[in-house]
Amino acid sequence: LFWLNRLRPDVQVYVEYSNEVWNPALPQGRHATEMGMKLGLADDTCKTAFEHCARLRYASYRSDQIFKLWVDVWTRLRNRLKFVLSTQTESINATHDLLSVGKYLTEIELLGISGAMRTISGVDESYISKTPSEV
Repeated sequence: LFWLNRLRPDVQVYVEYSNEVWNPALPQGRHATEMGMKLGLADDTCKTAFEHCARLRYASYRSDQIFKLWVDVWTRLRNRLKFVLSTQTESINATHDLLSVGKYLTEIELLGISGAMRTISGVDESYISKTPSEV
């Protein structure tokens, strides 16, 4: 309720479950894998590896739950809410698995796409994070 009562009336609210849930190297990706497997969200319709599919489908599943909570609280201001589901450019099959569970996509309005970078021989120095003083 904090934001509901304090946000300027001209501001749209963009809601996303988490950043890079599709990435198994990050804690949110590992959590999504665990939960997707526990809930049995992967099946023979998956286009990616079983665990990856479970992770992606959990992102859709959990996003839908969170978006519905926002709708319940912001009922009178629903027109200010925009719901985002995120994917990446690395694999069209990953995006397919993310979007293949239509029953969980009832509130999603936008698809956020980030460019994923991978080199054939691994990550070279140009991809390594730098501090502001190093840039």
